[in-house]
Amino acid sequence: GGWWSEQTWRGVAVGDLLARAGVSPTAREAAVVSVTGHRWTFPLDELRGALLATHVGSEPLTPGHGAPVRLVVPGRRGFQWGKWVDRIDVS
Repeated sequence: GGWWSEQTWRGVAVGDLLARAGVSPTAREAAVVSVTGHRWTFPLDELRGALLATHVGSEPLTPGHGAPVRLVVPGRRGFQWGKWVDRIDVS
């Protein structure tokens, strides 16, 4: 059940962000946390393929779509894509 749509997302690759942050090579997972407290934990290797989206289509994200930053994880269901991302906790 449910509905879906296909969108084109633009933003920052999580893998690039993690590399820039100097994540420890022993780290195995990360929790993406929203300003609402919603938290979803991913294997770090999978999260490297995700996107912190700032745009959908050619438009900047609106607050209803998770502005200013929304997590987009290919292959995962939408409820795991956190809106209003506040931080990523790596462990």
